[in-house]
Amino acid sequence: RTEFEGEAQWRDKFQWNPLVFPPAMPSATCTVCMPLQAPIRVFDGSGHVSGHVSDGLQVGITVMARVTGSAGNMLKFLSQTDLLVLLLGYYCDLRRMIGHGHLHDAHSGNILVVMDEATGEYSFRWHDFGESFQVTQPPARLAELSKHVEDFFDLVVDAVRVYDNILATNLIKKKSRCAFEKVRDAQGCLQMQAYDLAHVVLTSSSLDSSQIDNVWGKISHGFLREDAERLHAERLISMREAALQSGPRVWVRELRFVRR
Repeated sequence: RTEFEGEAQWRDKFQWNPLVFPPAMPSATCTVCMPLQAPIRVFDGSGHVSGHVSDGLQVGITVMARVTGSAGNMLKFLSQTDLLVLLLGYYCDLRRMIGHGHLHDAHSGNILVVMDEATGEYSFRWHDFGESFQVTQPPARLAELSKHVEDFFDLVVDAVRVYDNILATNLIKKKSRCAFEKVRDAQGCLQMQAYDLAHVVLTSSSLDSSQIDNVWGKISHGFLREDAERLHAERLISMREAALQSGPRVWVRELRFVRR
């Protein structure tokens, strides 16, 4: 199976196993056969020559629909709620993809930003599913994914800080570094981090209710059912506590009745 075929299969799989950010689907795909006038070298993943190709090449071509940009170069244009959706959805989706055996090349350039021309709202799409076409999880791939997660968190939280320094600081306090030594470790750590970061957002006193509802409405289906129920309950508790603290104060004078 080629990388081109493997990427198409991963895209199809995650169409039927919905992510917070669906795959960026191509407008068209095709393969082109190219004859060679001279042999060319083939390199393995470590950069060493593993063979030669002399007969010809079959090249897969993917034509993508127009997008606004990648997450990496669009952060400064995103609203605070967009950034929070991006951060939480990233953790939720990586956990789910790992559960299906796919280690995504999850740097900020592989999340595409799409703007709805009618509403002006942004949404996100995963791009480039080709790297895990062999469905293997060597230690080097896990280490690479761990670095992508660290870098992505720092990038997005720095953008959040422009809007809300307190919220950004609280997100950093809840963040822990994951040791991606095994696939199960990576999946469990991403689940825990998604939960902890979502708790910070859903109980934040610096976000208004409409912002929190907007974020939760877009990312809630990315959590395990039990985690989503707990987070929803914590959100309700936080709302009740906020209502009690912000409610009007009523001074009551104690009246004493003397029986005559």
